[in-house]
Amino acid sequence: MYVDQHRVFVHAGIDPNCPLHEQDAETVMWKIYPDDDDGGHGQRHVVHGHHQHAHGPIFKKNRTNLDTCAWYTGRLAVGVFDDTTPGGPIEVLEVNGEPIEKILSNRLSTDMPSRSAMSAFGGRIQLIDATLPF
Repeated sequence: MYVDQHRVFVHAGIDPNCPLHEQDAETVMWKIYPDDDDGGHGQRHVVHGHHQHAHGPIFKKNRTNLDTCAWYTGRLAVGVFDDTTPGGPIEVLEVNGEPIEKILSNRLSTDMPSRSAMSAFGGRIQLIDATLPF
């Protein structure tokens, strides 16, 4: 967790009812905010990730979720903050790479004639659908 004058930057989230120096490691690493939670900690804006939103970032009154599920979508959101301005980012930069489905599809098309991956399992060959469940 990093704290400046206007914001708290944290992996997953914080407990708004607990002083920052007493935050539980489990909360900091694993919290998922409910969609209707505007977040925040006192007067500070909370900037976090961990809760993946493919169509993010998510901007709330007192918190910003920058997690765009980049490993899957290929979209990485980078928040730009002004040290003198309270609140969320003043700008969001987006870096676009290949979505995982395209990467897997390209790999499979060069490695195999079909869109299925084959793996050895118990001495047999098993076909595994390369489509991810998202």
